[in-house]
Amino acid sequence: MNRIISSALSVSALILAVILPREEAVAQTTYELKGLREEAQAYGIFLKETGESQMSAEGRSYDVSRQLDEKIKNFDEAINRNDAAAVASLFTDGAIFVNYGGPLSGREAIEKQYVEWFKQWHHNNHLDIKDSDSLRIVGTADNIALNGKWSETDQQGEASVQLNGYWSAIYVRVGDTWKIHWLTYNVTPFPATATTAQTK
Repeated sequence: MNRIISSALSVSALILAVILPREEAVAQTTYELKGLREEAQAYGIFLKETGESQMSAEGRSYDVSRQLDEKIKNFDEAINRNDAAAVASLFTDGAIFVNYGGPLSGREAIEKQYVEWFKQWHHNNHLDIKDSDSLRIVGTADNIALNGKWSETDQQGEASVQLNGYWSAIYVRVGDTWKIHWLTYNVTPFPATATTAQTK
């Protein structure tokens, strides 16, 4: 009887040894396919599985990318006008702005910070360049993450400094427009002679 039980256990162990690796392989393949599908959705901006044609999806992708380009241009223009209210209007009410001085929360705090920066330095030639390959869905197609690089010239009296760096942002759809919900940036290299000019 013990030999029968022992044989049965051996057979069961052998079956598990064969089946479990296959199940793990299937699970891994499923996970990888899910990742590829998410990448495909991001590349196609962010299809909602409506069954639309590839041409239609690419058209929507172009539209969203173009709309975000317009918002980035609006940001550049507001910075170059040194208009704190216009800059703040591009953010959501509960936006987070992580800058060299630490995180700011809310549109009002962001506007207040830009008011102070614009008092200290006059900002010219601000330019944000989006990395066209960086667009990604964050949760749903109404939340788009992207990144890029930036540059500007800051002046204080006769003194001026050229600043450069990188940024990342999450834009969210609010009604029929897009607003910044999260923005972070750095300065490369951080200039020792312009400790109050870094505004993004």
